[in-house]
Amino acid sequence: MKLSLCGCGARAEYSVCLLISSRGVRPRRQKCGPAQLFCAACIQQLLTERWMKGAGGIQESLRNAYSQRLRGISQQNSILN
Repeated sequence: MKLSLCGCGARAEYSVCLLISSRGVRPRRQKCGPAQLFCAACIQQLLTERWMKGAGGIQESLRNAYSQRLRGISQQNSILN
């Protein structure tokens, strides 16, 4: 299996996809962009920097999803130990 790498060259641990969806139109139209790969350090940097003007809501959604993922990993580890 080919190793997936982050843009910095480190091993990718996360992928982020952007889903765009129409509102108020039936049927709803959705399009998912290609996955962007991130190592732990790069996704942390992405979450802490103001990376896109007006993207506070997107950044907060990403931060919440990442936090939930980390909690899930932590819970799995505590069950296994």
